[in-house]
Amino acid sequence: AARKSNLPGRLIAAKTGFVDQVIVIQGIPVVKEGDTVKQGQVLIKAAGGMTEYSIDVRNANEAKQSLVDAPAAKGFVRGRVWYSAEKEVRLSEDFTEKTGKIAIGWGIKIQDRVIMITNQKNPYEQAIEETISYALPTWRNWRFPVELIKVIYEETRDVHVERTVSEARQLAEAQAREELRSLIPAEAKILRENVRIRTSENKVEYVRVEVETFEELAVYRQ
Repeated sequence: AARKSNLPGRLIAAKTGFVDQVIVIQGIPVVKEGDTVKQGQVLIKAAGGMTEYSIDVRNANEAKQSLVDAPAAKGFVRGRVWYSAEKEVRLSEDFTEKTGKIAIGWGIKIQDRVIMITNQKNPYEQAIEETISYALPTWRNWRFPVELIKVIYEETRDVHVERTVSEARQLAEAQAREELRSLIPAEAKILRENVRIRTSENKVEYVRVEVETFEELAVYRQ
C-alpha cells in the first residue's frame, strides 16, 4: 500500500499472487500486469540517488552540487491470491471436553509440603488441574518460606459422537472456512470459491475449501 515517508524504501509482495494492477505514485516498477510474484519479491523500488544542483541567481557561475536520496517507493500493486484449507472429520469419534464447571482450592506450601485449606480434593470425577503459586510479600528484607497455592479444577467429560457422512462433510467444511477467515484480509474481495470432497477413507471425510481473492499485494519495507 502507499506509504508517506522520506526514507528510501521499497514495496515488496506480502504473499504469492498474480498481478492485475500496478499503480506507481513514486519509484520504479519492477513488475507489470500479468506477472506472478512470490512472497518477498520487490514490486516497486525507490528511484535511487539523485544529484541536486542549486544556483545562485546573482552569480550564475557558482553552483552547488549535492547527492539526494530518492524518496521511498509509493504505489499500489493489486492482484489475485489463492488460499486453501483442508480438514478431516471422523464419522465416529471419542474425545474429552470441558463442561464449564470450575472449582477453586486454596492452600499453603511450606518447603515441599502442600496443605490445602479449601477443596482438599478434586470435587469432580475427572478434571484438568492448574496450580498457581503466589509468594508472600517480604517484610523488612525477610522473605517468608511460605507460598500461597491456588488450584483450579476444570471439570471434563468423555464424549462419543456418531456422525453421518453429510454431517461430517458439513463440519469439515465449516472448520476449513474458519481457518481461511484467519488468513484472508477483511478488505480482500472474494472472487471465487471451490469446495472439493476427497474420497472417504477409513470412515473419515476430507473436505478442501479453495478461495480466490483480489487484494493489495504490496507492503512497505526499508
